[in-house]
Amino acid sequence: MPDPGPENPVYCFFASEVTNINIVFVLALMYCVVAPVMMPACLLYFSLAFLVYKWLFVHVYTKQYDLLGESWYVCFWGLIVGVFFGTVSLSGLAASHKGSKSPHCLALWILSFLVLIFAWHCQRTFMPFCAALPYRAAVLADETSSAAVTEQFSSDYYHDPILSDTRPDLGGTLFDLHLKFKARIKVVKVCRRSRPH
Repeated sequence: MPDPGPENPVYCFFASEVTNINIVFVLALMYCVVAPVMMPACLLYFSLAFLVYKWLFVHVYTKQYDLLGESWYVCFWGLIVGVFFGTVSLSGLAASHKGSKSPHCLALWILSFLVLIFAWHCQRTFMPFCAALPYRAAVLADETSSAAVTEQFSSDYYHDPILSDTRPDLGGTLFDLHLKFKARIKVVKVCRRSRPH
């Protein structure tokens, strides 16, 4: 195998890699209810995957582009949807074998609703922090960046789009528009709170 260098870059194919890991994770979460003995094998798989992918990203893969963590939102919701429908499917299987009023079926329905509550909790608790950069982190990035980087900044990098006369950019996906709308609502709320009475 040729040495991966600048002339032979090796890139991570995220669509395939993340999909494979998600499939194993969803199957593990779905079948751990009926076959808990498979969980040590899953623990071993994910432990090895952590070590292997960490080594690959540090020593083998060439950085092609920065996803800025956006792929993990899709990955998280893919896992939640997979676990929810897998648990509902298992509850149907339990209902067909043990009856719809059996404790197995009722426990799986409760687990399905707990998955939805967990997804709502994560969306409500962690998503606002993921969608915004704290001012302290921005200031730290400015202070620790080299002069060559800061010289490339344009004068409107810290320009507030709400307070400017420019029309908002409506390009991008529906998820991008949703994040832009939420960010604007936050800025308006902060401006109203900071306005003197």
